[in-house]
Amino acid sequence: MSELKKVDRRKFIYAGLGAAGLIAIGAAAYVAMNPPVVTQTVTTSTTVPTTSVVTTTVLTTSVVTTTVPTTSVVTTTTTSVIKPVTITYATHRWPYEMKDAYERAAALLEKKHPELKTEYIGIPYAELEQKLATILPTPDAPDVVDIGFRLNLIPYFEPLDEYFQKYNVPVDDFINQKTYGGVWPKEIGGDGHYYVFMRVVTNYACINYRKDIFKERGIEDPMEIRQKTGKYPQYKFFDEWYEIIKKCTYERSDGQKVYGYAVPTALSDGYSRWRVEYLPWHYAFGGGIVRPEEEPGKIVVGKEPYLSRNVKVAEFFRTLVKEGLVPLGVEKPKYFDMMGLGLVAQGKEGSWVFARWANLGEQREKLIGTYPNPYYGSGWKYIKEEFAGNGPSITKNCKHKDDAFRYIYYLCTDPEIINQFFVDTLMLPASKTVDLSPAIAKYPWLDAYDYVNKALPTEALYSHHEAYLSINSKNVPIMQKWPEISQAWFEMYQKVILSNENIQDLHIQLQDKLEKIVAL
Repeated sequence: MSELKKVDRRKFIYAGLGAAGLIAIGAAAYVAMNPPVVTQTVTTSTTVPTTSVVTTTVLTTSVVTTTVPTTSVVTTTTTSVIKPVTITYATHRWPYEMKDAYERAAALLEKKHPELKTEYIGIPYAELEQKLATILPTPDAPDVVDIGFRLNLIPYFEPLDEYFQKYNVPVDDFINQKTYGGVWPKEIGGDGHYYVFMRVVTNYACINYRKDIFKERGIEDPMEIRQKTGKYPQYKFFDEWYEIIKKCTYERSDGQKVYGYAVPTALSDGYSRWRVEYLPWHYAFGGGIVRPEEEPGKIVVGKEPYLSRNVKVAEFFRTLVKEGLVPLGVEKPKYFDMMGLGLVAQGKEGSWVFARWANLGEQREKLIGTYPNPYYGSGWKYIKEEFAGNGPSITKNCKHKDDAFRYIYYLCTDPEIINQFFVDTLMLPASKTVDLSPAIAKYPWLDAYDYVNKALPTEALYSHHEAYLSINSKNVPIMQKWPEISQAWFEMYQKVILSNENIQDLHIQLQDKLEKIVAL
């Protein structure tokens, strides 16, 4: 296999900003980062009796012409493309705005690099973790899995350090590659190796809001504050932000109720969506299920000082439900549809949610804005608990590991593939060689996501995904308890949101249950 060349550090510039092409890159820059095709080289020698012109046609249809003196030996190198390799590629089958994006990226990769074929496996998001946990330990495991960091699946992924070093991949050029997302941090019991090649930034650290509703309810537009002061407002979670939610809950002149915020309240959303929405707030306030940087190897959800912090956050969300400030029984994708209709004032999601509002046309940028998450008080870095990233991994049972690495390298660095994926999903690329300023000029709401990306603390240990749930991550049996831990938390939080049971008692009961689940 030919050696991959180092990614050029020159900035790749977003230009055009249309569906046909968002990134315009010079040919030299592309060649500098584009590794050569896998080839097979055969060298043959021919004795030429007199001065002559030797013309050799090779399999790739190129012609080699050489003038040689009498009785010299002519060496001809013939290059032929190796038989195509099929990479089995498993990832989300998104139910809404990004339904075909991953498949389209895989198809473009195959078109540009025909020696790498793709067998695409799309798995519904709700079934993703369970199905992968079942198939990854078997010989039928896919070669590449593109879901980002999943703590319980790490034992089935191949460390990428060797490949990064072998092919001189500049890890510094990818956001969060060295912290959460790309590496399994030693601080939470990991081994410090890379398991994910960062492809996109998927932080949830922003609130999406209806600009028209804020104006109607007398709330200064956060994006306008940013334009005036250079900073976004940081609303305090329990008071200022609660008052905004309350103020934005009202009845329109046509009799329709508008809700000030939306969170998952439908059980059909499952623990993944509930966890992504609720649990980061607990960690941000100093609570959570585990705190490996403070209490390694322990469950803390029902122990002080974490218990009182968890209770306060849970009481906040119960209050939103009891006061009718959020819609009940509406699945997460559908309440963003309500937001598009002006029936929900605010929601929390990554930048890709704006693809769901494409039907608003040019009005989208006028109607919907974004600002960083509210916070709990001075000193809290909201990014620390909310920043994430996704990208592909190579499985341990991969049948073509070097070819699989070439495959994920192209996914994460090829400018045309990055361009198409961004246009399809509006997910920010992890590559720091991309200049986002032209994209932000076209899509102003991207600014808040870029703003929080730049605020990422380098000491971040975990984000909205499973890295929270590290108990003693070197112990595989405990890691494999993660689905049970999530399910138990989900069952408890249903009672927080939908019942009148004592919230403190619920957390203490969860503490006992989780200790039994992880007991060896």
